[in-house]
Amino acid sequence: MAQYEDIRRRYLAGETLMAMTRSTGLARATVRKFAHAESFPERSARAPRRSIIDPYLPMLEARLAEGCENGLRLWREARDQGFPGTPKQIRRWLQDRRTGLSKFTTHRNGDHARPQQAPQPPSLPSSATRVDDRQGARDEIGRCDLIPTGIHQNP
Repeated sequence: MAQYEDIRRRYLAGETLMAMTRSTGLARATVRKFAHAESFPERSARAPRRSIIDPYLPMLEARLAEGCENGLRLWREARDQGFPGTPKQIRRWLQDRRTGLSKFTTHRNGDHARPQQAPQPPSLPSSATRVDDRQGARDEIGRCDLIPTGIHQNP
C-alpha cells in the first residue's frame, strides 16, 4: 500500500514511469498499474480450480467419516472406481483432514508406539570375525544360516 501511494504521488508530480521503475525495483507493468489506478488495485479472489479428485470426493469423505485414514487404501478404492491420479494426490487431500497422528509413524514427542522393526539376522561371535582365526570362522559359518559378506573361505 505504501509503494502504491509513493508511486501515485510521484506520478502526479510528473516523474516518468521508467525513473520510478528504476528507483523502486518494481516491474514496469506494476508501476504503470499503480500510476494509472485511482485507488489501490485490490487482487481479485480466484475461484478454486477444479481438481482431479473432485468426482471422488463423496466416496473419499464417506470413507473418512467411517474412520479410514489410510491414504494408500483410499487411493486403491478410488482407483478401483476409475481415479487416474497418484497416491500422493490422495495423501495431500487427506493430510489436512486426519483426526490424529498415525499409529504407524514415529513421532518426535514419543506419544505413539513406534513401528516394530524387522528382526536382525544372527550375528557371529567375535572369533568368527577375526582374520587370524580362519578355522574358528569356518566352524561358525557351518552353524549359521547367513554368511557375512566379509568372510571368504580359501579353496
